[in-house]
Amino acid sequence: MRKHSNEDIRSMSFRIPYRLIADKLGITTGAYMNMLVKPLKKEKHDQIVGIIEELKEDIEHGIIR
Repeated sequence: MRKHSNEDIRSMSFRIPYRLIADKLGITTGAYMNMLVKPLKKEKHDQIVGIIEELKEDIEHGIIR
């Protein structure tokens, strides 16, 4: 079975609501989910990974539920 192009982002963002990631990007949740269908440019991929890591830290410290 072929691996999805953004499988790493999907596994990293496990248990983080898509709406939080989309809000940080300034787009709707639907637009974010559509972005993950096709391979992302390196800059956008790195931006999303940074946002996910930031949100994970906030959730760990209880800033976001």
